[in-house]
Parts: sequence; C-alpha cells; structure tokens
Amino acid sequence: MLRYFLFLILSLLSIYQSPAQYILLDKVDPVLVDRYKTKIVNEYIVLMKDRVVFNDPLKLASKSEKAFYVYKALLQKAVITQKPIISFLLKSDIPYQSFIITNALKVTSTSDIMKILANRDDVEQIIDNGAFRMLDYSVNNENTSLRNIEPEWNLKMIKADSVWLMGFKGGGVTIAGQDTGYDWQVSPLQSKYRGFKDSMNVNHNFNWHDAIHKNSPNYPDSLINSCGYNLKFPCDDSNHGTHTMGIMVGEDTNNKIGVAPDSKWIGCRNMDRGWGQPSTYLECFEWFLAPYDYDIKNANPAQAPHVINNSWYCSTEEGCNPSNFILMENAVKNLKASGIVVVASAGNSGPECASVTGPPAFFGPTFSVGATSGSDIIASFSSRGPVNIDSSMRIKPMYRHLV
Repeated sequence: MLRYFLFLILSLLSIYQSPAQYILLDKVDPVLVDRYKTKIVNEYIVLMKDRVVFNDPLKLASKSEKAFYVYKALLQKAVITQKPIISFLLKSDIPYQSFIITNALKVTSTSDIMKILANRDDVEQIIDNGAFRMLDYSVNNENTSLRNIEPEWNLKMIKADSVWLMGFKGGGVTIAGQDTGYDWQVSPLQSKYRGFKDSMNVNHNFNWHDAIHKNSPNYPDSLINSCGYNLKFPCDDSNHGTHTMGIMVGEDTNNKIGVAPDSKWIGCRNMDRGWGQPSTYLECFEWFLAPYDYDIKNANPAQAPHVINNSWYCSTEEGCNPSNFILMENAVKNLKASGIVVVASAGNSGPECASVTGPPAFFGPTFSVGATSGSDIIASFSSRGPVNIDSSMRIKPMYRHLV
C-alpha cells in the first residue's frame, strides 16, 4: 500500500505544472515555443495588456486634430506602461524596439528572458515575429514607351477618367504605400514623390522610411539585399512596390496608369525581398501615423498621409493566426481614428467564397479591394467574402482592384 501511495504521488508530481507554466501556455505563441527548440535566441513581440485602441470615430472636426490626439494618447500610454519592461531589458542588455501604434515591444532574447516577460501581469501576449510573404502578382512587361497616352483599361473600368473630367485627380492628397520599397526615380513616379521638388532639390526626410534593418529570417546573412538596409532614400528590391505605386499615382507624358495622378506619395519598405515580419509592418504603420526624420526624431502627425495602401497580406499558411491578428488590427483601428484610410488587397486565394482570410484585409476598419478582369468579371484568383475567419461574416471586398 505504501509503495502504491508513493507511486501515485510521484505520478501526480510528474504531470503537475506550476502556475508559471500555465501562464506560458496561455500567453506564448506555440510557434515561438517550437522555434526555441531549435534556436537559442529568437525575436518576438511583447503585447502589453494596458493599451489604447480607438474602436469608435473621434468627435473632432479635422484630420489634423484627430492625428495629434491619437498620436499623443498612444505615446503617453506606451511611455508609462513600457517603462518597467524597458528598464529590465536595459539592465539585462537585451535588444528591444518600442512601438506605440499598438502598445508593444519587439524583443530578441533567450527563452529564459521571454519566460520572465510572459509571467509579468502587465503583459497580455508573447507573439512570434515570424516572416510573412507578400502577395504573388504578375506585371505586364510590355514596352511602356509603346503605350498611348489614353488611360489604361482598369482606370476606365472604375471611371477614374470621368472623375478627372470633373476636376478631381487627387490634388492635395498624400498617398502612402508600404511594400518592397519604391523606385522613386522612374518617370511616372518621380514628380509625384512628396520629397521631389526638382532634380536639384530632393528631401527624403519625412517622406521615406526603411523598416528593413537586416536580412529576413528566410535569408542567410551571406545573401545580402540588393538595396541594402536602413536606407535614407527609396529603393525597391523586388519591383512590387514600384508597380503598386504606379497604379496609385503614376503618370507622365507617355503613361496614364495612376488613379490619382495629382496626389503626392510617400513610402516605407516593410519587406526584405518579399518577406516581412509583424515588427516591420508595425514599424511602417507607426511611421505613417507620425512620420519622423532620419534620426528617428521629430515625429510629426501633420506629415501623415491621407491614405495607406497595403498590397500584401499574411495568410494562415504563412504564419498569421488568431494569436497575432490583434497586432495589426489595433494598428489599423488607431490609424483610422487618426483620420487615415487604410486600404488593403483582399488577397489572391479565390475563387471560393470566404477566402478573405489574411490581415489586414479582413479587419472591419480596412477598405479591402478585390480584382476583376478587363471584361469586368471577378478574377478567378481574387479572394472574396464573406469573412468567417473571425465569425463576423462581414462583406468583403468593398471595391474593385486594378490588375
């Protein structure tokens, strides 16, 4: 009997988990737990429990008022709540990056440090900072010099040319894009770049930001990005961003390819050769909220764009899951509250219904767009609603994409 009793106690002890272990199970992304099994040091996002999230429109008259109000509220909350963790990380000599667009920090550490952070009462989640891939796309490689100066078919399809005749071509509007970067010197884009005055006067401060500081986890350190890192001027390592910006604002004497050719554009690189991470997307979203200069100083909501385009999404197959949806959703809500329209591609996972599954496209505040063919038929690859990944069943997409 005594032997049986001891055996029972030992069996119970072997399956008992401490409160700390339960907290880890609740808070830590399982993907990150698996990553620590093969890699000693990893990157992850620490999401603070106490956050400012604007779920409803602000009753303020102007975009400027909204922008400054939201920025100050987010900054104040982050400074106060992140202080204890930042102090701990500094004392432990742990690399980190602070975010305010949603109250979070990117941390690079061993699992021991991660567990200490996960067990803090002020931490809500520990999220893997994995790599996400941009949307696949195809570009017509026709010789652009052979184009006539008529608007492209897709512009006519949405009647952009009719709106131009009414005097609306996007004047006074700043459009932002976060993507693989931008070739700002190509003819249809150069004069539209907000930092361009003339060939002798170009200012990239507040008009360009590079969130790519090192190789994506998908590339070995020996495979260096063709553009480099921490760039002080726009560059596109994959041509995807340049292509999408052309659809937004592109125009010159030989090309009418942009929906809003009188708009100005600014840009942020969020992907390394087509692969981004939650931290790079958040960094670009935060920079758009209040663009800052080369030295990451003088953040100014007055420099914020009116619209942000996102021709990328993160599918569940590529690492996005309910555990990290909240990061971008908070960011989109706060940007909308600040007076910015957030636009995103619905995705290329059609033709089945309920195939709008990747953030930021399926979020309620996001203006999501699908794709049609030249004959005005929904493209077979285009994702479509309703959205059931979050059980909202909201209608998506909301408009026609230009392909």
